[in-house]
Amino acid sequence: ESARPIIVFAGNRDARPGIASRLAQVAPLRVVDNVCPAVDREDLAGLADDLEALYLERKVSQIPGIAALGTWSSAPILSTARAFENVVRYLSRRYGLSVLGADVGGTATTIVTARGDSFCRVQRSDLGLGYSLENVLSQADADLEIGRAHVDEVSAYYGNHAAAPGVLPATRQHVRLLQGAARQALALTARSGPVDVGQLDLLVLAGATTTGNSEYGPLALLALDALQPQGVFTFAVDALGTAPALGALASISPEAAASVIDRDGFLTLGTVIAPISTNRDGQLDLQVKVEPAGGGTVDLE
Repeated sequence: ESARPIIVFAGNRDARPGIASRLAQVAPLRVVDNVCPAVDREDLAGLADDLEALYLERKVSQIPGIAALGTWSSAPILSTARAFENVVRYLSRRYGLSVLGADVGGTATTIVTARGDSFCRVQRSDLGLGYSLENVLSQADADLEIGRAHVDEVSAYYGNHAAAPGVLPATRQHVRLLQGAARQALALTARSGPVDVGQLDLLVLAGATTTGNSEYGPLALLALDALQPQGVFTFAVDALGTAPALGALASISPEAAASVIDRDGFLTLGTVIAPISTNRDGQLDLQVKVEPAGGGTVDLE
């Protein structure tokens, strides 16, 4: 009895009675909206909400002290993924943008895409830079490069970081190793679900690698390499690590959360031009003319 899984049926409404008659007697059964209501349309919101409710009910409720914490506010406790989703959806609605947000955390990696009222969240709770770092490495691409570090040194660092993920990298080499793992976690998560990286207006990177990190160039490169986005878009990072907290704050004081997000929420690194080209190596892809606000002209090929 204790080993029977909870079954969530997310299919055709007319099939529910037949599913219930067969399964309700042998395992707990929950029913949500159809994830594919039409041949050309997908709606994962109902299923995602129910899975999150199960997570809060079965996992979060077991955390020591969580019940007392829940009495501190009338608002419900949100998962980090849901809070981050709130921020990405707000940015999309507020500014009319197509937004992709990627959060590489210590335990999980979450990617949220939002365009207007439509959104999608892909989460891998087994891929992170902390306690689930071993899973990231075991699924890493065969071409993962670890620089000139000795294999034993690399294994030792990853093992120590997985055991104590709160400890900051001590050397530049350790920073690079952590960034390499973040790239893998992002790439694996992006391949796990319907992540649309075409025609973005804004890409936001958040999580363990962005907080307190002053090397923004490598951060941008690892995200662009892992996600392979297309088009012309703005790239920003959650440099203060406040995005999930602001997403949770929005359920209590939307105005306060919106004010912080608009003014100080993210650090804009610049504009990315990521074209799709069929040219061979050495052929010209783009001719770019930049006219800085301070005057002058910069021509690039």
